[in-house]
Amino acid sequence: DAVLYGGRATLWVRGDDAASLVRQGVISAPKAASLVIQATQDLAAKGFRVLDMKPNHIILRHRPGRGLLRRRDRPVYAVVDFELLQRTEEYSRWRHSASTSA
Repeated sequence: DAVLYGGRATLWVRGDDAASLVRQGVISAPKAASLVIQATQDLAAKGFRVLDMKPNHIILRHRPGRGLLRRRDRPVYAVVDFELLQRTEEYSRWRHSASTSA
């Protein structure tokens, strides 16, 4: 559900951040680090860079007894805290290719 916060529509992302899941013993610290790398690469492919990317900014859905929610054999995640988000040149190329393939 979207809520209005500071004049902007905001969505609540269900789940826990990767750092909390490390503290709970759900994932290992190396797994959290690999998720940071994966999210950084995924964002870069779309033309974005988060200058302070860290496990606290990656929200995952843990399902007790079933592990992390996955899609196409990859953990489903959301990146939060976009204060230090930058667009890169790749953004223009990605936007152009997305608009021409639609």
